[in-house]
This record gives sequence, C-alpha cells and structure tokens, in this order.
Amino acid sequence: MFDLDRWTEIAVTLRSNRLRTFLTAAGVFWGMFMLVVMLGFGDGLERGIKRSMSGFATNSVYVATTTRMPPHSPSCRESSSSRLGTSSAGTAGGPTSSGATRPGTTR
Repeated sequence: MFDLDRWTEIAVTLRSNRLRTFLTAAGVFWGMFMLVVMLGFGDGLERGIKRSMSGFATNSVYVATTTRMPPHSPSCRESSSSRLGTSSAGTAGGPTSSGATRPGTTR
C-alpha cells in the first residue's frame, strides 16, 4: 500500500512542474469554492422566497380583470359570422334535410 518509490516519483514530478502544479491546485480550489458559493446562493434564495411568500395567499382568491382586445366594430362581427357560415340567410343554421335540428338549437 505505501510504496516509497511511488511517493518519491510524485514529489519529484510536482517539484519539476511547479507552474502546472500551482495551476491545477488553483483550479481545483476555485471549482470547489464556486460550487460552495453557488449552492449557498441557491439555498439562500430558496429560503428567502419561501419566507417572503409564506403568508401570501392563505385562504385568499385574487381575481384580476383586464381587457385583452379592443371592442370590435359591427362590420367586423358581420364579416366574421359570414366566414363561420352562420349568416342569417337561413341555409347554414337551419334544419337539416331530415328535419332534425342541431343539438342546442330549437325550432
């Protein structure tokens, strides 16, 4: 398990490549540091949002009304009804050839 020859070789290699050893150690340190910082930031953000929203909507209902589109002019309604086939001419909305009406309509 403990082989002195291997550890000697590792020490010689680390001493001969000091810049590479330093950059590798700095990269490992920086990566671990950033991991801890990001995990801490995410945990703190989650706790803060939960704390600020804890009593927000307890037994409450919020209703908001907005107008999404401006009202249409009568000419727009006529053109859209003729496109849909619901004109007042009588053929599209009337009884079928068998005399039955569509569901939801009356004679």
